[in-house]
Amino acid sequence: MGSRAFSNPIIGIIFSALMFLLLTAFLSGWFSTIKYAVDNYINFDKQKKDYPMKIAVYNFDTGKNFFSGVSEYFGSILTVVLVYSLFCGLIFTLGMKFFHITNSDIYALLSSSDDLSNYINNNSLTFGVSILIISSIIQIFQFIIIFWTPAILYTTNNPIKSFGIALKFLFKNFFYSIGLYFFILISLLLVNLLSIICAKVYLLSLLFLIFELYFATYVLVLIFTAYKEKIMQSEIEKINSQDVFIKSSELKERKDADQE
Repeated sequence: MGSRAFSNPIIGIIFSALMFLLLTAFLSGWFSTIKYAVDNYINFDKQKKDYPMKIAVYNFDTGKNFFSGVSEYFGSILTVVLVYSLFCGLIFTLGMKFFHITNSDIYALLSSSDDLSNYINNNSLTFGVSILIISSIIQIFQFIIIFWTPAILYTTNNPIKSFGIALKFLFKNFFYSIGLYFFILISLLLVNLLSIICAKVYLLSLLFLIFELYFATYVLVLIFTAYKEKIMQSEIEKINSQDVFIKSSELKERKDADQE
């Protein structure tokens, strides 16, 4: 009965849509929790007796922002996830047609390692070029939207306005953003290599899943912190420039008054 239900395309679409919405809800709450942790970071003294209690209270206060984040940012994060999914799906589909990759080729890639090695040996040039081009386009797009989510949480909840703000922020801090993105990209490659090594041992692969979750959290904290620090720096520079302008205006008024 269960297999018949999932073989129904309508049931499959409904199930996929529900999973998509659940993923968006989780991301909305997760991003909100990370923002709260970045904004309210406290360096607790581990030597004090009340350290465990302070950590527990801090973690509880951080976790409370999960559900409020779901209600506040769900629509905006849904837009981000939809745009990213549609873009990746479009690039992948166009790449398959352009490089003449069939569904059987995809099945060979997703099946056993023997099928994968045979496919690569028979289609080494096509496989390498297609994967390189498709992944490069997706990586460029990821770089373009790297600050879209922080812009939603820190600047405006409007996904269209926040995208424009994130794009402006990216090009204003272009070399800084490139350095940050390449650091994340290299770290991700190292993590993927470790995951391939750990996959050979079942217990290590389970433990490595926890490490990958921590790594994903670290990357998000890094991006949110970078965005927040640059915004605060620009705000401080604006305040300082306004103070300089006011002081220079006051000096000019005093000078004019003395001359009169």
